[in-house]
Amino acid sequence: ANPHVANICNGDLFVTLYGRDYIGVYDLSNGTILGTVDLSEFNDADDTGPEASTMVEVDGKLYVGLNRLDRDSSWSDQGGVVAEVDCASMAVTNSWSIGGNTSVHPWHGTDNVLVTARGYGKDAGGLYAIDTQAGTSSMIVETGSDSLSGLAADGDAAVAISLASDYSHYSVHCIDIAGGTISTLEETSSYLTGATANNLGEAWITAGSSWIDSSAPS
Repeated sequence: ANPHVANICNGDLFVTLYGRDYIGVYDLSNGTILGTVDLSEFNDADDTGPEASTMVEVDGKLYVGLNRLDRDSSWSDQGGVVAEVDCASMAVTNSWSIGGNTSVHPWHGTDNVLVTARGYGKDAGGLYAIDTQAGTSSMIVETGSDSLSGLAADGDAAVAISLASDYSHYSVHCIDIAGGTISTLEETSSYLTGATANNLGEAWITAGSSWIDSSAPS
C-alpha cells in the first residue's frame, strides 16, 4: 500500500496510500479501519491509483496532493491534482488540476494551502495557492523547468528548495508570496530533502549526500 502521510482530522487518522486508489481512515485508539476515501475518479493510466501523497488539514477538510504517475509508462506524468476531502463524510468535495506531480504544503498564518508543481500541459511549474473558502486556485510564482521539491511558508514569506531540470544541483530560494517574486539564495550539490518552519520565523532545511556529489555535506 506504501503509506506516505498521516494526518488527524475529525478525530480519526487519515493515511495516504501511494499504491491504492483510496485514503485509509483508522481509529486512533486501536488502529482498526473505519472506512476509506474513494480516489478512483482520479486514477491515471495504470491500475495502482492516483499516487496520493502529501496532505494538509484546514477546518475539518484535507487537501491531498495526487501525483498521478503512470507506472506502466516509466512513471510518466499524467497531470497532478489536489483533492479536497471532507473528513466527517470521508468524501471528495472539490478538486483542482494543477501542473504535474503536485505536493500540498501548509501556509501558516492563513486558512489557505500552497501547492508546488512542475510544468504540465497549460500549467507552468511553480508555486500555486488554493483559497479554501472561495474554492479557487491561482499561481503565485513561476519557476520554469526547475521543480520545487520542498517548501516552508509563514504569512507572506516562504523558503523553497528546487532541483534543476538537468539534475545538476539543488537550490534554496526565498519567495515573496505577496509580491510574486522568487530569488535564489544558494546552490548546492547536497541532496536537499525537505524544508520546515518554526514559530520563531526561521526555516530549516535537511540535506544529505547525493548522486550528484557523494561527498557533499549532510
